[in-house]
Amino acid sequence: MSVGLARAAQAAMLVGLVLSAWSGLYAEGRSGRLALLCALAALPAAARLRLTTRVRGALPMLAAACAFGVIALAAPVSAGALLRLDGASWRALVQILPDGLGAASAAAPPFSAAGEPALVALLDLALAAIVAMLVWQVVVRGRPVAGLALAGLALGYRWTVQQPADATVAGAVALGVALAALAVGALGTARQRAPGAHGARGAAVAGAALVVVGAGVGGGLSRGSAWLDWESWRLLGAERAVAAGGLDLVQVYGRLSWPAEPRVVVRLRADRSLPLRAATLDMFDGTAFTYSQLDPSVPLPRVGDAVTLSGGPSAPGRRVRQQITFVGVDSDVLLAGGRPLAFSGSFPTPLSLVGGTVRLPSPLRRGDGYSAVSLVPDVAPAALGRERRYAPGEVSARLVSLIAGPHGPLVTMPVWGSRSAPPAASAFGEYAEVARLARRLARGATSPYEVVSRFERYLRSGYAYDERPPLPPQGRAPLVDFLFHTRRGFCQHFAGAMALMLRTVGIPSRVAVGYTNGDYDPGTRSFQVLDRDAHSWVEVLFPRDGWLPFDPTPGRSVPNRASASSPDFELPSAAAASRGPAPRLSLPEPRLPLGQTSGGPASRPTATHDGIATWLWAGLGLAAALLLPAGARRLRREGRRRRGGERARVLGAVRELEGRAADLGVALGPTLSPLERCAGLRARLGIDAERLYRLATAARFAPSAPAAGAARSAWAELRRLERALRRRVGWRRRARALVSLSSLRPWRFPSGRRGPAPARAGAPRRSPAAAPSGTRPGIRAG
Repeated sequence: MSVGLARAAQAAMLVGLVLSAWSGLYAEGRSGRLALLCALAALPAAARLRLTTRVRGALPMLAAACAFGVIALAAPVSAGALLRLDGASWRALVQILPDGLGAASAAAPPFSAAGEPALVALLDLALAAIVAMLVWQVVVRGRPVAGLALAGLALGYRWTVQQPADATVAGAVALGVALAALAVGALGTARQRAPGAHGARGAAVAGAALVVVGAGVGGGLSRGSAWLDWESWRLLGAERAVAAGGLDLVQVYGRLSWPAEPRVVVRLRADRSLPLRAATLDMFDGTAFTYSQLDPSVPLPRVGDAVTLSGGPSAPGRRVRQQITFVGVDSDVLLAGGRPLAFSGSFPTPLSLVGGTVRLPSPLRRGDGYSAVSLVPDVAPAALGRERRYAPGEVSARLVSLIAGPHGPLVTMPVWGSRSAPPAASAFGEYAEVARLARRLARGATSPYEVVSRFERYLRSGYAYDERPPLPPQGRAPLVDFLFHTRRGFCQHFAGAMALMLRTVGIPSRVAVGYTNGDYDPGTRSFQVLDRDAHSWVEVLFPRDGWLPFDPTPGRSVPNRASASSPDFELPSAAAASRGPAPRLSLPEPRLPLGQTSGGPASRPTATHDGIATWLWAGLGLAAALLLPAGARRLRREGRRRRGGERARVLGAVRELEGRAADLGVALGPTLSPLERCAGLRARLGIDAERLYRLATAARFAPSAPAAGAARSAWAELRRLERALRRRVGWRRRARALVSLSSLRPWRFPSGRRGPAPARAGAPRRSPAAAPSGTRPGIRAG
């Protein structure tokens, strides 16, 4: 088998592996389109082997045509519009990157071209880029290990965002294809491998095997032995952490996305189904409600297995006992429905109360359970309507405060009913329109409850539930976009908007996160709570009755007959007669973008990145891509300069020079003599390295070790040559050399052969008489 055929076979095997894995990211069948994309991406590299020297000038034109074909196939714009230089089409093309990155953080595979056109286009372009680089490295440069690394990058992304059905089988297949590709390459070359080549291939195969074993994600391997256990998560972690099983401690107002199979996270036994609260979010950070952890941690007394919660206003209601078992989740907080009064179970100590959350020093694991006794308040709307004022010092300033925008000031409202003058609506910055809306709806209200009821009914009647609402444009706050533009969202939007509106009128409020009651399973006589049952609602502090739940999300309810979400809700007769229903504002009807559909009931929130964070991570990734190769080269240089004897350090200086030349695009063949290498560097880079090669030749072939100071002289000569390179080589070429990996190829000092190198296929032979000009015959190899 010829070398060219062997390389083509290697590339085809690796591209097939990448294509088969990548096609699973899409909802609809796109195998034909993806295969065409891969063919166009691989065509320039394949043509590079067949073009003769005289017609290789056509390669840039061919590459440009293939690139345009890839863009026309991948981008959600027509090729004709691009050729006509249509401004809108080119702007849509530029938006693929930011829109695709934004959609990637809020969507889960399989991705649909109708629902996420920018993300699908970005994935198509990424696949074409990976295939183009892979084929170029394997076919043209003859570097199968680099091709394996690129294929591993594609597989790593595929398996990270969507776990294969059987991770062990998928990893074994990938490893088999990698081994087969290396074997084909070994059959296709008859020349002796460079020293270290077998080691590099062996390291690549060993690394692939370790990845396969380590990423046994729920496949045949045991859960505890996998390096990456994707299903393990905790309800609460660091302050800004996002829990991966359905609960979000930072409300992000993006889009909901679900895996194909729902998962049971909690099993609940109770005589009454209740939403389970996990935590409360009491700080508005300028964009979203988040878990502040600013409340002091209060130790909870424990008697035997029982932990009692004390304090807080008492309210009429009934007590409910619940038996809660964790099935698909580990949790360092205790879930409970209603207002928890006591817990009993085998808990790690000490337990503490932080805000409205009972925290554990270490998490309970799957299979652990406990019982809870809770109070379900039953306060009549008329009784709440008589609660007019808060006592002095009863309300923490944080519960009526908000940050007016991502970089705005902290605004604190006087508590409802106080005599202090509230700040002007303009003090709320980008939320000034929200403050005006809230004050308009609250006009004439005589109690906090009347305001809460108006806000809740306004959101439930005037807004639509949508799991995949349009994303806000850059620079517009998500809650502002929800309230005044799209009017569509899911539970996070509704709860966040209501709590924000309440704070702008001085009513203490917070957002609660947890789960709805789930579905009753007659077989286990319990309620099965799924990850899709994750939910957010609002809690409001009242002067006499404490915190009570309200739910502005259409289709959801809370156990509070004073809430408009409850089936038992009815307005107090006085309020109904005198004030009527909550006012409606004339806002424009929302329109969904093309391909957008409404979702079902409120469920799991999924994290997304805002524009600043996306570009920040992109910048950090680019910086890492630039700095990591440079750092690796610096460490290697210091090793060559300091390690070993005089002979090794002199040869290290030559290796460093030839590596720098390789990164600049000047590759010196392994069969060239020192004389010919000097001539090549002089012709293509304009530097004279004769003295350095003379020192290296003496160090390599002299019968005795070099004299002391030879290494210092060699490295001083190297620094002189590097200064000359910086003067002669342009900044663009040096910038490309920063990210080049060409200097990592195996190296050996040239042999003592004199005369021309053997002619390569397709290259003109050199005449033996064509000796480099300006050289002296004093450089001898032996």
